[in-house]
Amino acid sequence: MHEFGHGFADLADDEYFGGVAYNDFYPAGVEPYAPNITALLDPNHVKWAHHLTPGIPIPTPWGQDEMQAVRDKIAAFEEQFQSDLQTLRDTGTDPNEIKAAQNKHKMQIQGWRDEIDEIREHYLALYDGKIGVFEGAGYTPKGLYRSEIQVGMIRNFNYGPVSEEGIMAVIEHLSQ
Repeated sequence: MHEFGHGFADLADDEYFGGVAYNDFYPAGVEPYAPNITALLDPNHVKWAHHLTPGIPIPTPWGQDEMQAVRDKIAAFEEQFQSDLQTLRDTGTDPNEIKAAQNKHKMQIQGWRDEIDEIREHYLALYDGKIGVFEGAGYTPKGLYRSEIQVGMIRNFNYGPVSEEGIMAVIEHLSQ
């Protein structure tokens, strides 16, 4: 169903993971052709404005920056821990002390992962099932937007209203 959405209705990947080879597939400052993502060049004229949940903020916050701040803490902590761990090993620290440091490290990381989950759950409680303008689409976390907090093209093989409308537009066009 996912590939059908691409091939039949020109739906874009509304995933927002970075690190793929084609991060610049959608040029900055140009509204994507795909009906299910937007560059939000004019927040007063969203492609799917008629689907927006009344009163929803545009752009719609979903904790992306809050979660990234915690991920950044984890990355910095991991880097420092690896350095500290090497120092412990180099100085001949007792293996039990090293194990205790590793356990403390795991607990700290788990605490931050729990914090990320809490942020995610908070925003899901606010916006799951609602149509807004959530930053992160086209495999890029910034500059492109999707209509749902949990993207339609990858969620339970359910396209969601914006993508479904794109599919219906193609069907209507082809059936005329």
